[in-house]
Amino acid sequence: MSPLAIDGRLFGVLSSVGRRGPSTQAQLTAELGADKSTMLRTVDDLERRGLIERQPVPGDRRARMIALTPGGQECLAAAQAVAREVAGRLFGEMDPAQLTALRDGLRSFVETGEATP
Repeated sequence: MSPLAIDGRLFGVLSSVGRRGPSTQAQLTAELGADKSTMLRTVDDLERRGLIERQPVPGDRRARMIALTPGGQECLAAAQAVAREVAGRLFGEMDPAQLTALRDGLRSFVETGEATP
């Protein structure tokens, strides 16, 4: 992702907003399991780069929706292409059963801190 000047943290938020559509910061924090202050810094960073914008939420003066800008959509598409290429190089030789076992093991590790046997 370095040619795009983003890291995994920024890519995760861009991906989440790209998948969900405009979302509140609280929704993104919950979906990504992030700390509130970390999410605030990440959103601030993305906004400074012109990749997202904060939009008002009708009926709630305090809340803001986080939405991709056209530049954010382009950056996300480029980052997804890089991710697909890297995944192909890393996992391209694995059969579907191996990929499923890897995915399930990683999910278990993230959820419980322990790998499945």
